[in-house]
Amino acid sequence: MLSFKTKPKILGIIPARKGSKRLKNKNILNFSGKPIITHTIKYALKSKYINQLIVSTDCPKIRKISEKFKVIIHHRNKNLASDNATVHQVCLDILKNKTLKKFDIICVLYPTAPLRNTKDIDGTIEKLIKLNANYAMAVTKFVQLPYKAMQYEKKWLKIIFPKKVEKKSSEFEQFYAGNGSIYCARIKNFLKEKTFYGKKLVGYYMPTYKSIDIDYAEDFKHLKKLS
Repeated sequence: MLSFKTKPKILGIIPARKGSKRLKNKNILNFSGKPIITHTIKYALKSKYINQLIVSTDCPKIRKISEKFKVIIHHRNKNLASDNATVHQVCLDILKNKTLKKFDIICVLYPTAPLRNTKDIDGTIEKLIKLNANYAMAVTKFVQLPYKAMQYEKKWLKIIFPKKVEKKSSEFEQFYAGNGSIYCARIKNFLKEKTFYGKKLVGYYMPTYKSIDIDYAEDFKHLKKLS
C-alpha cells in the first residue's frame, strides 16, 4: 500500500448503460451466481484507494442491483446512453457536479471485465501515483502483431505493412493494448484533454486470461469456461 504526504481523493465510476447491440443485457448476465456488474461493484468497494463509487446507468434493473450497495447512482440521460456516446463523455457529465470537486483522480471500471479484481484496481492506481503519471490503464499483450494486419479491398486482402509483414515476431518489441477493464486519470488532466489516452500514460499489466472483456456471446461462453 502506498504512503502519502497528501492522500489523493479517488472517485470510482462504473459505466453500465442498458442498450447493447452485440450482446443483449451484457451488464447483468449471470456469472458465478450473480449479475456480472456485481463483481465489479464488490471489487471496487474493497479497494484501498477508492473513496466513493458511482454507477452510471439508464437501466432500472442495473439501478436496482446497484442500490443494494454503498454506491451513488448517476442517472444517465438518453444522449449519453446512445450507441454513439462515449465513456469519456459520461465521465465529463458526472464531473460537472460541483460536489465532486474534492476528487483528484477518477478510476473507470467496466462491468464486463469480471475477472479483474481489487488487486488489479489498486495496482493500476498505484502505478499512476508512483510514476507521477497523468493516466493509467490495465493492459495486456497483443496476441497478433499489428504489422501482420490486413484489410479487404473488394475481394482481395491488402497487406497494411508490406515492408514488415514477413519479419519474425522476435524482431519487434512487445506491443500492448488496453484490455477494457480499468482506466484512471488525474481529473485536471482529463478535463483538459478529454481522453484516457493523454500525455504521461502508463500501463498496469494483466495476463490475457484475466483480460476478458464481454462484448460478444463468444466472449461470455469463454468466460464461463474459465469460472
